[in-house]
Amino acid sequence: MKQEHIEHAQGWMELYSYKRDVCPTAHAKLAEWLNLRASGDNRGLLLAGGFGTGKTEFCKRFLNSWKLRRAIDIATMYSNNGTGDVLNEWVHGVYATGSMRVDPWDVVIDDVGQEGQAKHYGESVEVLGQIMEQRYGYWLECGARTAITTNMDYKQMTARYGLRTMDRVLHMCYVVKFDAPSARGR
Repeated sequence: MKQEHIEHAQGWMELYSYKRDVCPTAHAKLAEWLNLRASGDNRGLLLAGGFGTGKTEFCKRFLNSWKLRRAIDIATMYSNNGTGDVLNEWVHGVYATGSMRVDPWDVVIDDVGQEGQAKHYGESVEVLGQIMEQRYGYWLECGARTAITTNMDYKQMTARYGLRTMDRVLHMCYVVKFDAPSARGR
């Protein structure tokens, strides 16, 4: 990667007052991803690491055209409404009525792993695992990108969502690990 591209992305982050000093290694990887994205790479992001390190803040600042929702809210939507509404909103990107079809949009699923197993009329489901599987299909079909933030590591995510799902997540997402203490209250 050209140094000028890295400097451009780092300058972009500074322009928006993004706190690169919290986790410099992760922020260098994010700058690299921004450059890859500008050159046509359509992968999303898997931002993993401790709480308070800037994962969600990055998404809010730099992926502000992507739809963002907390994983716990998605699981609650499933518990209240069942699969149809949740999958339509978070997988398919369908808000159109009748026969009108909208391509899936780019989404940010925040705090994956904080949600419990969702239950709807007694049926327990790892709804986020299903959503990640479906998002993978849409990424392959039409390039719809997914960003995932989590405090879980690879082993924890694999134990929770399964090896197949994690294999797909790692294929469709550029992984950035945040190894730093919380910056909250600094």
